[in-house]
Amino acid sequence: MDNQSAPPPAEVSDEYFSDVQAYSIRAATFTCVTALILFVNYFIAVTRFRLWHSNGFLEKIIPLVDHPLTWLISNCASQLSSAQYKNDLYLIWLIVLTITYDNVITISTVSSLSSSWLLRESIPLFNAIYAGVSLYTNSDGSGYFLPLQVLWLLLLVKFFLRLLSHNLVNKVYGLNNSKLVADYMKIEHELTEPNEKIDPKRMTGYKYLVMGEAKINAKLEGPEYGAEVELPESVVTMEKIWKCNDRLLHPSIDTDNRLKDVCLSFAFFKLLKRQYFEYPAAEAEQEKTRRLVFEGLLSGNDDDDDRVYRVIGMEIGFLRDFFYTRYPVTFAIGFPVVHVILLIGMIGVNVWISHKAFRNNYDPESDYLTHRGHNIDYVITNILLIMIIVMEALETLSYVFSDWTKVILICRHVKSRMSCYPSFYYKVLALHCKWKFSRSLNYKIGQYTLLKNYNRNCPDWLHVNCFPCSKWGYSPVKVAPIGINEEKAVVLSRDVKREIVGSLRLLNGYPTKGVASLQRNGVYNDLARTCALKTEFHTLIVWHIATSLCEIHPVKDGGNKESIEPHHSVANHLSNYCAYLMVFLPDLLPERESIFSVKLFFREILSETKEFFREAKKSEDKYNLMMQKEDYCDKVIDMGVKLGRDLMQISDDAHRWKIMSDFWSEFIVFLAPSGKVREHLRLLESGGEFITHLWALLYHAGIVDPNITGSSGYYP
Repeated sequence: MDNQSAPPPAEVSDEYFSDVQAYSIRAATFTCVTALILFVNYFIAVTRFRLWHSNGFLEKIIPLVDHPLTWLISNCASQLSSAQYKNDLYLIWLIVLTITYDNVITISTVSSLSSSWLLRESIPLFNAIYAGVSLYTNSDGSGYFLPLQVLWLLLLVKFFLRLLSHNLVNKVYGLNNSKLVADYMKIEHELTEPNEKIDPKRMTGYKYLVMGEAKINAKLEGPEYGAEVELPESVVTMEKIWKCNDRLLHPSIDTDNRLKDVCLSFAFFKLLKRQYFEYPAAEAEQEKTRRLVFEGLLSGNDDDDDRVYRVIGMEIGFLRDFFYTRYPVTFAIGFPVVHVILLIGMIGVNVWISHKAFRNNYDPESDYLTHRGHNIDYVITNILLIMIIVMEALETLSYVFSDWTKVILICRHVKSRMSCYPSFYYKVLALHCKWKFSRSLNYKIGQYTLLKNYNRNCPDWLHVNCFPCSKWGYSPVKVAPIGINEEKAVVLSRDVKREIVGSLRLLNGYPTKGVASLQRNGVYNDLARTCALKTEFHTLIVWHIATSLCEIHPVKDGGNKESIEPHHSVANHLSNYCAYLMVFLPDLLPERESIFSVKLFFREILSETKEFFREAKKSEDKYNLMMQKEDYCDKVIDMGVKLGRDLMQISDDAHRWKIMSDFWSEFIVFLAPSGKVREHLRLLESGGEFITHLWALLYHAGIVDPNITGSSGYYP
């Protein structure tokens, strides 16, 4: 046993022993409570975008990082460093808690664009300096000085690595990068030879930037850059990736182009990110832009519908990561190899400390804090050491298995083109790139049915109270109008996804307000009036009321339920989802009317509906009341009832529901390009909305909302 770290003499007074034991209990309790709270906060922060814990209570714990925890860690550090009864293990606890708090602050950083990041980082830096000073002033004669010094230096390396990454992130992914991408896309079409055939399936002629664009920055300066730009070999484009069919990207390994699609999603993410910085979509005017989506992504058969949602889903995931996670900062310096090295270093040092603590373990008979012959201080020390290893491992794994790492690995492969590794290596690498650490986007759609929720026994003036308001200009949580209940969200079904993809293929890039679907089903002459109402909100509510009426209408006994069910499900889910968007998230819908006008419109609809149904509570009573209606006026509720009765005149139930299914799948495509960019981005924090996926897809087809500042492209 090391004499320098030996405990105080066993021959002490009972009073002294009692004081030391009481202090040890307080220090151990305070340390354990602080460590537990830090670990819980860390675990919630590292998984905050994983949908398995969308719990309101858990979301409220995150703010503890900024205020109470700062006070807690400071007080705990003060107690451990100024202990009047010397215990070498307290220094270990102090350094470990400092590292733990640093991890919590790092993992809970929510934006690479935040201007307050330096202030936020200053807190763990101050704690690290305080821990370092305590280490050097209180470790005289301690056997743990050397390993703790190494552990403290690893903490400083992590801090300065983040500092370097923050300085690079703006150039690599932020404002500077978005301006570069926007300038490049103005001349991207000129980089293709005039006689070169554009092929959206093989990405021929699509030199969209994936990685390495910083190399062309100097050549894009000035007004005359257009005709002189040449892409260096180090710049990876979509065209280069699709031309690379050897080793990692060989068809025998990348059988379904999933690896290439990850890079396509990343290129799309860089284009979509321009919207936040209000740069125009210069490529929207090019015909090949529309072809990329409608002849490329949507060119597969019905069994390949998932590809378009997978590509756009990964793109939205990159966008969410950019605004709400530490990934952009981490990957600003490339592959996170330093984090892997730091993890290995942390494991090694912790094993070293644990071994020394075991070797220098106090004799239980003379130790101040024991229980049934066990050294409690030693047990606590090992738990704390294991805790920081787990935290470091979770953080490193989240980096290594992220989509960002996959893009870096694939692009490095495309640039190197070296075949010095056996084929087994590439199969393992492909397996790594295809493995998903976890799913973080929301694949459910909200629901709201007017005929079920128009009357909640509250005054009319309270029906429309307020719509969401934050740093984006809106509230960080979705705020429902008082008295209006949101229904349970439903899983985005395969039928809904297939129907929307089918509508996109038929429209071929020219969305209409449901007109094309009515023409295809032969009912345009009878129902065209419903597509020519004053605003999109009028059309939405009229069709929503009609769909709800048809939902109550009994199906004929001889009806083929198997042929009805897919269309029935699609029509109802999309109808209720569009109503949900209008009621709860109107900023995602067309801005041709102000949000204040939407509030007034919705209040009027509630008033009309309440007056129409009066005391009717049951669905059957409402149905009978609507079917008995004979005189119609220009009220929206009347127009909805009339449309519903017109639809019920169609004797074929399957055809009736197909008309509604086709209409809603086309109408939501019409609505998707509209809405406020920052509202789409705000909602990504909680998993995003399905309409955001359609918004992104149509953006890459050149279909953008003319209300967006600087947007190009076309819109019906």
